[in-house]
Order: sequence, then C-alpha cells, then structure tokens
Amino acid sequence: MVDPFVLVVGNVKGGVGKSTTAVQTALWAGHRGIRTLLVDADPGATALSWATRAPDWPHEVVPVIAHHTPDLPRRLGGLAAGFELVVVDCPHDPTGAAQVGPMLASAIAVADLLVVPTPPAGADLDRLGDLLAAVDRERARRDLRWCLALVRVDLRRRALAGEVVEALAGNDLPVLEGWVPERASVEDAFGTATRLVEYEHLVDELLAQITPPEVVVTVAGGVL
Repeated sequence: MVDPFVLVVGNVKGGVGKSTTAVQTALWAGHRGIRTLLVDADPGATALSWATRAPDWPHEVVPVIAHHTPDLPRRLGGLAAGFELVVVDCPHDPTGAAQVGPMLASAIAVADLLVVPTPPAGADLDRLGDLLAAVDRERARRDLRWCLALVRVDLRRRALAGEVVEALAGNDLPVLEGWVPERASVEDAFGTATRLVEYEHLVDELLAQITPPEVVVTVAGGVL
C-alpha cells in the first residue's frame, strides 16, 4: 500500500486563512478524484465545524476527522489508511508568542509538504521567525518541502504584494504563484462546500506537488 501524501497547513499566527486554505485544498482535491482525508488538528475545530454546517459537504469523498493530540507521527498511519492525500489543518501557537506549538510541531514531523498561508502584511510576516526556524531544523533532518501561500491579498494593493514576493525571493523563501484575493466570497464560504475559484490556481500548484515527488515549488510573482 502506498503511503498517502501529507499536506500540512500551518502558521504560528491566527486569522491568516489556515482553515480556509485547508478546506479548499481538500475540496478541490476530492473534486479532482483524489481520495482525501481532512484532519482537523486545531482544538478550535474550525474545519470540522465548517464541514458539519455544510449541508452538501461531500463526506464520502472528503471525510473530516478531529485529532487534537500531538501524536500524529504515531497515529497517522492508522488514521490515513486508504487515502491518497491527507490535509492537516493545524492550530496557531497557543501562547500567542509566535512559537511552534506541540500540534504544529507534530504535524511538521510527518509533513511531505508544509503550506504556510499568510497575508502579505508586515505584521503577519513578522511572526514567521520561529516557524521558519522549525522548518530549517526539520529540513536538516530530512527532505521536507514547504512554501508560503499569499492569501487575503488586497487587490487594490497588488503592487505591494509583488514587492513582498520579491523580498521573500531575495531571502530564498518559496512562494506559490497563485495568490488568493481578499473577497467577500472567501469570507462567506464558511459552512458551505463551495469550491472557491479564488483558490483554484493555488490548489493546482499544491496538487502538482503530490506527483512527481521531485517537483519543487519555485519563487515567482503572483498571478491575480
């Protein structure tokens, strides 16, 4: 049996679009015929509540389970049996100190790809230091792929987002090409099974990482 590809969505800061990114990735993957499990690892249970409230959630295609204890390295094999893709929605740091909490740390330990959603704002990017340090430690131990995903991008300030991408590229940080704009449709998607077109390009890039495994995310400007 082939092990599932584990895609972890995490950040040390709250309110940056982690759950929306995880939910949309799972929905689009299921729509593309990929057997997908969505794991809600956040005690706040946003992803699980999202799916529960959606009357048309495709539970047979994209089941959602809650797992709120930091033992994913030990439990994941049993939880993910029979799936091709596992999407893990992680909590932010519980102390608010921009540190990597135990749930996120355990998810990083099993990730094939770590996706870090963030708005292109200084206050959000400034909180990434401890997470980047954790990524560096894990990459020193094994081959972990990771990338930043720009979400909640203000289309009126797309030039600023482009400048952010250039700055990140100058620091050798990988950024997905697909930016997710800040729109009411994204904000209003909670509790629905709507596949947001705003996420389609970004999810296409993520799903391209599943096979072949040697593909690496490249740094590029956003396409809006």
